[in-house]
Amino acid sequence: HQEQIVVKLQGSRWASVAAQEWAHGTACKHENIVSHLEVLMHHDSEAYLEGKIIQAFDDGTFSGRRPKIFPDRYICMLMEHMDRGTVQHLADKGLINLEGLAA
Repeated sequence: HQEQIVVKLQGSRWASVAAQEWAHGTACKHENIVSHLEVLMHHDSEAYLEGKIIQAFDDGTFSGRRPKIFPDRYICMLMEHMDRGTVQHLADKGLINLEGLAA
C-alpha cells in the first residue's frame, strides 16, 4: 500500500512564510494534525512545474486566477494527505463545530 502525500508549492519569495509553517508543522505531533514529512527546493529550470500548473488551469483542475509570472524555484513541502472533505461536509456530518474551528 502506498501512502498518499500532498506537495505544497511556494515560490522562493515566500521562503520566510514557508520556514515558519515548516517549523510550526514539524513541532506539532498529533494524530489529528497533518504531518509535515519533508521540505526541499526545486529549481524548475525546464519549466516542468510551470507547464503542469498551466495545464491544470486549462483543463479545469485548478480554478481561480492563473498566475501571470511563475517562479523558477519552488519550496516544496511534502505533507500527509488527509481527505475528509470540505469544511461544510465536516460540519454537515457533525465532525466539527464553530467552537472547534475557533480553537
